[in-house]
Amino acid sequence: MDIIGIVAVARDGKTIADKGKIPWDYPEDRKAFKCYTMGCAIVMGRKTWDTLPKALEGRLNIVMSATGPYG
Repeated sequence: MDIIGIVAVARDGKTIADKGKIPWDYPEDRKAFKCYTMGCAIVMGRKTWDTLPKALEGRLNIVMSATGPYG
């Protein structure tokens, strides 16, 4: 089994979001992410999950939360 990490890191190493949104938009990045992850499991934090309009189709969406069961 292969495990692949796709990570975005801020220059300050602390945050990449601005008011709950990523402060850039590169369609080619979204297309590559979809290509790499289609048919795979996606592990994300609850705050990331909360920013999505719906589950990422064609992928198993796994949400991690420090506050307990989520749903």
